[in-house]
Amino acid sequence: MTDGQAHAALKQSRMLMSLIRDPKGRIALVDALGGGEVEPRLGGLDWLSPEGIDAERVGDHHTELSMLASERGILAYGPISQWPARDGDKPAFVAAVMARVFAGVSRGWLTEAELTARVGMLFFDEAGLRRYAVDAGLVERAEDGSRYWLA
Repeated sequence: MTDGQAHAALKQSRMLMSLIRDPKGRIALVDALGGGEVEPRLGGLDWLSPEGIDAERVGDHHTELSMLASERGILAYGPISQWPARDGDKPAFVAAVMARVFAGVSRGWLTEAELTARVGMLFFDEAGLRRYAVDAGLVERAEDGSRYWLA
Protein backbone atom coordinates (compact mmCIF):
# COMPACT_ATOMS: atom_id res chain seq x y z
CA MET A 1 0.00 0.00 0.00
CA THR A 2 1.24 3.43 -0.87
CA ASP A 3 -0.08 6.95 -0.49
CA GLY A 4 -0.42 6.99 -4.29
CA GLN A 5 -2.66 3.95 -4.27
CA ALA A 6 -4.79 5.37 -1.48
CA HIS A 7 -5.03 8.71 -3.30
CA ALA A 8 -6.09 6.94 -6.52
CA ALA A 9 -8.77 4.96 -4.70
CA LEU A 10 -10.15 8.11 -3.06
CA LYS A 11 -10.08 10.03 -6.33
CA GLN A 12 -11.96 7.27 -8.14
CA SER A 13 -14.51 7.02 -5.33
CA ARG A 14 -15.15 10.78 -5.42
CA MET A 15 -15.47 10.66 -9.20
CA LEU A 16 -17.96 7.81 -9.00
CA MET A 17 -20.04 9.64 -6.39
CA SER A 18 -20.04 12.78 -8.57
CA LEU A 19 -21.23 10.76 -11.56
CA ILE A 20 -23.99 9.14 -9.54
CA ARG A 21 -25.12 12.51 -8.20
CA ASP A 22 -25.42 13.97 -11.73
CA PRO A 23 -28.41 12.71 -13.82
CA LYS A 24 -26.38 12.74 -17.06
CA GLY A 25 -23.49 11.06 -15.28
CA ARG A 26 -25.80 8.30 -14.04
CA ILE A 27 -27.07 7.69 -17.57
CA ALA A 28 -23.51 7.56 -18.97
CA LEU A 29 -22.44 5.18 -16.20
CA VAL A 30 -25.43 2.87 -16.64
CA ASP A 31 -24.87 2.81 -20.41
CA ALA A 32 -21.18 1.93 -19.96
CA LEU A 33 -21.94 -0.72 -17.33
CA GLY A 34 -24.49 -2.23 -19.70
CA GLY A 35 -21.85 -2.65 -22.39
CA GLY A 36 -22.39 0.65 -24.17
CA GLU A 37 -19.86 3.29 -25.06
CA VAL A 38 -17.53 4.53 -22.33
CA GLU A 39 -17.82 8.31 -22.60
CA PRO A 40 -14.72 10.47 -22.02
CA ARG A 41 -16.12 11.68 -18.67
CA LEU A 42 -15.86 8.08 -17.46
CA GLY A 43 -12.25 7.74 -18.58
CA GLY A 44 -10.96 8.57 -15.10
CA LEU A 45 -12.44 5.34 -13.77
CA ASP A 46 -9.52 2.98 -14.34
CA TRP A 47 -11.65 -0.06 -13.62
CA LEU A 48 -14.11 0.64 -16.46
CA SER A 49 -13.22 0.11 -20.12
CA PRO A 50 -15.03 -0.73 -23.36
CA GLU A 51 -14.29 -4.37 -22.51
CA GLY A 52 -16.21 -4.08 -19.25
CA ILE A 53 -15.43 -3.89 -15.56
CA ASP A 54 -12.02 -4.92 -14.24
CA ALA A 55 -13.14 -6.70 -11.07
CA GLU A 56 -9.57 -7.05 -9.81
CA ARG A 57 -9.03 -3.28 -10.03
CA VAL A 58 -12.35 -2.65 -8.24
CA GLY A 59 -11.15 -5.04 -5.55
CA ASP A 60 -7.86 -3.14 -5.21
CA HIS A 61 -9.75 0.13 -4.71
CA HIS A 62 -12.06 -1.52 -2.19
CA THR A 63 -9.07 -2.78 -0.21
CA GLU A 64 -7.45 0.67 -0.18
CA LEU A 65 -10.66 2.41 0.90
CA SER A 66 -11.29 -0.21 3.59
CA MET A 67 -7.79 0.31 4.98
CA LEU A 68 -8.20 4.09 4.99
CA ALA A 69 -11.47 3.77 6.90
CA SER A 70 -10.10 1.29 9.43
CA GLU A 71 -8.44 1.84 12.77
CA ARG A 72 -5.19 0.66 11.13
CA GLY A 73 -5.26 3.31 8.41
CA ILE A 74 -2.95 5.65 10.28
CA LEU A 75 -0.45 2.82 10.71
CA ALA A 76 -0.51 2.00 7.01
CA TYR A 77 -0.31 5.55 5.68
CA GLY A 78 1.18 7.63 8.47
CA PRO A 79 0.09 11.06 9.68
CA ILE A 80 -2.01 13.37 7.53
CA SER A 81 0.48 15.52 5.65
CA GLN A 82 -1.48 18.68 4.88
CA TRP A 83 -4.28 20.92 6.07
CA PRO A 84 -7.66 20.68 4.31
CA ALA A 85 -7.60 22.54 1.00
CA ARG A 86 -10.60 24.72 1.87
CA ASP A 87 -10.46 26.93 4.95
CA GLY A 88 -14.12 26.16 5.62
CA ASP A 89 -13.20 22.49 6.16
CA LYS A 90 -10.64 23.22 8.89
CA PRO A 91 -12.98 23.45 11.91
CA ALA A 92 -14.57 20.06 11.25
CA PHE A 93 -11.18 18.53 10.49
CA VAL A 94 -9.59 19.85 13.68
CA ALA A 95 -12.64 18.83 15.74
CA ALA A 96 -12.40 15.28 14.35
CA VAL A 97 -8.68 15.06 15.11
CA MET A 98 -9.18 16.38 18.63
CA ALA A 99 -12.08 14.02 19.30
CA ARG A 100 -9.80 11.18 18.27
CA VAL A 101 -6.92 12.50 20.38
CA PHE A 102 -9.05 12.77 23.51
CA ALA A 103 -10.93 9.48 22.99
CA GLY A 104 -10.39 7.21 25.96
CA VAL A 105 -8.71 9.84 28.15
CA SER A 106 -10.35 8.94 31.44
CA ARG A 107 -9.09 11.94 33.42
CA GLY A 108 -10.50 14.32 30.78
CA TRP A 109 -7.32 16.31 30.16
CA LEU A 110 -3.85 15.92 28.65
CA THR A 111 -0.56 17.62 29.37
CA GLU A 112 0.93 19.66 26.55
CA ALA A 113 3.50 16.92 25.88
CA GLU A 114 0.81 14.23 25.77
CA LEU A 115 -1.40 16.30 23.49
CA THR A 116 1.49 17.10 21.15
CA ALA A 117 2.52 13.43 20.97
CA ARG A 118 -1.03 12.25 20.26
CA VAL A 119 -1.67 14.92 17.62
CA GLY A 120 1.71 14.11 16.03
CA MET A 121 0.59 10.55 15.44
CA LEU A 122 -2.29 11.85 13.32
CA PHE A 123 -1.12 15.14 11.79
CA PHE A 124 2.19 16.62 10.67
CA ASP A 125 1.76 20.09 12.26
CA GLU A 126 1.19 19.31 15.94
CA ALA A 127 1.71 22.84 17.26
CA GLY A 128 -0.32 24.47 14.49
CA LEU A 129 -3.26 22.15 15.00
CA ARG A 130 -3.11 22.58 18.78
CA ARG A 131 -3.10 26.40 18.42
CA TYR A 132 -5.95 26.29 15.91
CA ALA A 133 -8.01 24.08 18.25
CA VAL A 134 -7.50 26.49 21.17
CA ASP A 135 -8.12 29.63 19.06
CA ALA A 136 -11.29 28.09 17.59
CA GLY A 137 -12.59 27.20 21.06
CA LEU A 138 -12.52 23.46 20.39
CA VAL A 139 -9.96 22.82 23.12
CA GLU A 140 -9.39 24.76 26.32
CA ARG A 141 -6.05 25.30 28.00
CA ALA A 142 -5.03 25.92 31.59
CA GLU A 143 -3.64 29.42 32.26
CA ASP A 144 -0.13 28.06 32.60
CA GLY A 145 -0.48 25.91 29.45
CA SER A 146 0.10 22.69 31.38
CA ARG A 147 -3.24 21.01 30.66
CA TYR A 148 -5.65 20.80 27.73
CA TRP A 149 -9.20 19.44 27.52
CA LEU A 150 -12.05 19.39 25.02
CA ALA A 151 -14.30 22.45 25.26
